Amino acid sequence: MNCKVCDSKRTNIWFDDKDYFTCLECDCIFRSNLPENTIHTSRSTLKQKLGITISKRFWDVVANQYLKYLKTKTGLKFKTVFDIGSAYGHFVKKLEENGIDSIGIEKDQRYYAKRITDKIRLGYFDETVNLDKKYDLIAFTNMIYYLDNPISTLNHVKKFLNKDGLIFIATYSVISPLFKKYPKIIEGDVNIMLSRKNFEDLIGFKIIDFTNFRADIFLERRKKSTMFSELKNYIKFYFKQSFTESKQGQQSFILLQVSD
Repeated sequence: MNCKVCDSKRTNIWFDDKDYFTCLECDCIFRSNLPENTIHTSRSTLKQKLGITISKRFWDVVANQYLKYLKTKTGLKFKTVFDIGSAYGHFVKKLEENGIDSIGIEKDQRYYAKRITDKIRLGYFDETVNLDKKYDLIAFTNMIYYLDNPISTLNHVKKFLNKDGLIFIATYSVISPLFKKYPKIIEGDVNIMLSRKNFEDLIGFKIIDFTNFRADIFLERRKKSTMFSELKNYIKFYFKQSFTESKQGQQSFILLQVSD
């Protein structure tokens, strides 16, 4: 199985169901058979409504971490932001509250139907989608690993950045020992988990920042996501820091800028 990022033949099975592989050249983790990208439909049972309420609390905590990181690294000196993978829209709303003109896109109708802001549109984003304007920041918030071709998509969004614009990426960290211990955490729609080497090898980009975090709230949710566990996680991390900087953390936050 050749690597789906660098095309190297030096790959190994990552775990024993023979669906996920790791590349020995570029360190990425990729899925052998990519699932079809579809827009999920919504439901309206009482259990689902309660689950959505709790899920919204979770994404509110995560969006706070995105905002905290960007404040620290950039001072939030943006006028316009386009967010890809917006879920309910908490990150977009928080940016708006900070005086930044922001818009997002979300493919899952279950999130979109319960969005907390009208600045979200329903749709799938990849290297074929064009935007009608340029932005100071384009964000891939825990969605880039769902793409069939994340490198092509990153190259594609270059032309939609203003001068000195940035790309913010929140994604899984392939070096986390916890993913090796619990590899099935990333099963589902996850296609390709890019490594730091993949970002370093990008042509036409420079890395402004690359920070790993121990994202306890995210890990707990991926291990088990039930209505009870969502509520437990929200209560736990409402009073406790949910992201802590750690070299071997499960989440990577990355800032990229187009280079000359």
